[in-house]
Amino acid sequence: MRQISRGKLIGLMIIAGVVWSSLGVFSDWEHLAASLRQISLKRMLLVLGLSSVNYWIRLARFNWLTGRVAVAPIKKDINSMIFFSGLSMNLTPGRVGEVVKAFYQQKLFGESAARMAPIVLAERLADSLAMLVMIGVGVLSFRMGEEMFLGLLIIVGFIVFILHRRNLGRKVVEILAGFPRGRKLAEPFSRLLSSSFNLTGWQPMAVGTLMGVVAWVFEAAGLWVLFLAAGIDVSIKTFIMTMFIFAAAAAAGFVSIIPGGLGVNEISTIGLGQKLLGLGYPDALVATFAFRAVTLWFGIMLGIMSLMYLERVRSKE
Repeated sequence: MRQISRGKLIGLMIIAGVVWSSLGVFSDWEHLAASLRQISLKRMLLVLGLSSVNYWIRLARFNWLTGRVAVAPIKKDINSMIFFSGLSMNLTPGRVGEVVKAFYQQKLFGESAARMAPIVLAERLADSLAMLVMIGVGVLSFRMGEEMFLGLLIIVGFIVFILHRRNLGRKVVEILAGFPRGRKLAEPFSRLLSSSFNLTGWQPMAVGTLMGVVAWVFEAAGLWVLFLAAGIDVSIKTFIMTMFIFAAAAAAGFVSIIPGGLGVNEISTIGLGQKLLGLGYPDALVATFAFRAVTLWFGIMLGIMSLMYLERVRSKE
């Protein structure tokens, strides 16, 4: 597990370096240096603090979702480390690697991995709905992004609709049970479907989405802090625009399936910052890269350290 994460980390750091260097080539280097000087250490620490609030809110949601489906006793301190380990999986396409959390819940708590895996799905759906809310605020306020909002709404709505077709799930289980090799998969698949249905009901989705909106607004506030360094006005309007930029870029990066949304997220943030806030290219570039360094790469490092800790705990079991 550690070796896989380390290899992905090195590979994506190289890719990120190439992408960021390529974007920097098109900048005015004197202006770029001036923009860098505007990003103070205090400002970066504030962004880190806002991003940390995001993590803690999402951690509370993860523990709450775990409690809804867990059968075995769950240790909250270890479960919290399991949540943070998932941050390292921002390196995987669509963050699907976060199912590693179910693996550790199985190994450390004796839980069913099939029962716990849908927690990741519930988190992703709640985050997607949270991004829709944030994009929706921009749509209502400034009449922009209607196509993106509608497209994401259709995708998320379709996924929730399929997950709640219980008869379809039962038929799949029956088909699996009809084959000798499929019988071993029928019971775990049935647990997976039951857990998915439980976690994607209206109550967990409403609570999860609300917590997601609060968490991601705090992180978007970090991007706003960096945009302020570039000279934009301190106002509700620029904050809502920044929130829209953050959510739209995050959605674009996620839909692209590129690990970490590398390149797509950065280009979207820079382009929208220029178009909607009137930022110069060097200012938008520096703010975007500073933000990604604090959010994406800090989270990945935290996730790697959590994985290492969990491996030590598992080796003592």
